[in-house]
Amino acid sequence: ASAPAPPLPLAPPPALEATVVLDVDVRTFSDHESVPVEHRGTFLGVLDRLDAAGGAVERITALHLAAPLTLAGPGPLGPAPISLLAPDPELATRPGEPTAAPAELAALVAGAHARGLAVLFGVDLTFTGEPPGPAGVASLAGLDASIYYRPGSRVLNAGAPAVRALGLEAVRRLAADYGADGFLLAHAESLLQDEDGVVQ
Repeated sequence: ASAPAPPLPLAPPPALEATVVLDVDVRTFSDHESVPVEHRGTFLGVLDRLDAAGGAVERITALHLAAPLTLAGPGPLGPAPISLLAPDPELATRPGEPTAAPAELAALVAGAHARGLAVLFGVDLTFTGEPPGPAGVASLAGLDASIYYRPGSRVLNAGAPAVRALGLEAVRRLAADYGADGFLLAHAESLLQDEDGVVQ
């Protein structure tokens, strides 16, 4: 099932110098005593924590969700996604239910918008959490590792048209399906490199 329709967009954002962004790791931010037990470590728990904080966050104008996509353990530089198109089911209150994570991420964005906050999604299009080698086939390597990755690694081959199309589709879906107001692209310099790491 597709995610719920995104909320209406926010009013024009404040000037850059007036923007105050709160960096949020969903799991750790919502794992707090002020959050109901059933919401701790989840997308919905972020809203509970914001409400409990009250005036402590009144100057915040935007949230940065650091890693909302499905993770698969550590990549070369930290936690890495196994899918660029799916929210992490472990961040839902019902992780075994396929539609829970999309619905609850959409609810988080809608709730943030209702509180006057923009939402920026952290996206890393540099590498994935698939382990290298035949034992690590879990996602793109099963389609064609020679196209999606640089030789001998799990670094995405941003010079390949298929990889660029996947990256564009990922951010487009995050905006269209969940109402993301913007993105923070980690290691964005890799998007300008070919399979040998040469800037195009």
